[in-house]
Amino acid sequence: MKISRIIIIAFVIFVVGSILFLFVDSKNSKNNDALNEKLKSFPLENYSVIIAEDGSDIHVDQSNTNKIDVEYLKDKKIKKQMYKLSKDTLYVYGGLRTFVKCKSLKSIVAHKTNW
Repeated sequence: MKISRIIIIAFVIFVVGSILFLFVDSKNSKNNDALNEKLKSFPLENYSVIIAEDGSDIHVDQSNTNKIDVEYLKDKKIKKQMYKLSKDTLYVYGGLRTFVKCKSLKSIVAHKTNW
């Protein structure tokens, strides 16, 4: 066999093996992530301003209800406050991913947020 054919065969085996390894690893990763996350939902009063504090990961959607969903990890205990509602302002603090749903939003103020 020529050296070029040996190199091509080795390269093809490497590519097919890499694709197979990445496929199996992605299937395991999806299963592990879904088991560790838990979404808790909290209803809120009306508000019109969102202030995202340092390090917050916030996703805002328009909806018919005012609520906040916080994504907790089952293994971690969170001792700090994740959000605070004061008058017509919602303060979201850093640490976990939050999904905010609101009826009427006038403005969003962000201070060094992750997202």
